[in-house]
Amino acid sequence: MSERTEKLRKKARGAFKAGEYEEAIQFFQRLVENRDETEAVELRVSDHLSAGVAFARLTRHVEAVQEFEAVIALDPVHASAHAKLGQELVRVGRPTQAYEILRQAAKLAPTEANVHWELSKVARALGEDHVADLAMAACLTLDPEHEEARLTQVARSPGPVTQSTAATSDSAFADLLEFVQSRPGADAPPARTLDLSYRPLVNVLLGAAAYMAVFLVIRFSLIG
Repeated sequence: MSERTEKLRKKARGAFKAGEYEEAIQFFQRLVENRDETEAVELRVSDHLSAGVAFARLTRHVEAVQEFEAVIALDPVHASAHAKLGQELVRVGRPTQAYEILRQAAKLAPTEANVHWELSKVARALGEDHVADLAMAACLTLDPEHEEARLTQVARSPGPVTQSTAATSDSAFADLLEFVQSRPGADAPPARTLDLSYRPLVNVLLGAAAYMAVFLVIRFSLIG
C-alpha cells in the first residue's frame, strides 16, 4: 500500500466517522481511481462497504446498490453486504431481486434478526406469505423484543410454522425452518406453565430420586 493510498483511506474513514458522507464518498472514489490491484481484498471490501453505507445515508440508493454489488463481487459470502444490498434494492424498486439477495443473507447470517425481518417484509410484499411468516418467526426467535416484528405478528396472528407450509412456498427454506425450530426458546410455552413434553424426563428424575432415598435408608439401617 502506497503512502498516498494510506492517507486517502485515513481521510475517507475520518470523514465517514464524523458523518461527513459527501466528503467521505469523494475520498473513497479517489481511492478506487488510484487503487493498486495488488491491494488486499479486505481493504477494498471495506472501502466499497463504507461508500455504500455513505450513499445510503444520503438517500443515493442507486449508487449504494453499485457499491454493495462491488463488495459481493469481491467477497461473495459477505453477509452484511447481502443484507444491505437487499434493503437498497427495495428502495430502488427491485423487490424480486431484493428477495433473492435477502434469502442469501439469511443463510449467510442466520443469527441476525434484522436480516430475517427484512426478508419477511419483502416476501410479504411479493405474496410469499409462508416464507414471510417463517422469516418473521426466525426474527422473533432471535430477538423476542423486536418491536416491528411483534406488532406485525399481533396484527396478522399467523398460524404455526410447519414443514408443510414452508414446503408449499419454497422448499429451499427447509434449512431456515430447522434453524428456527432448533433455537432455544422456539415455540416455548407461556411463562409459568409446564411444558408437557418434559413430563417423561421429570418422572424419570423423580423415580431416580426415590430409588436413591430408599437405597440410602436401607444402607444406613444395615450400618446401624
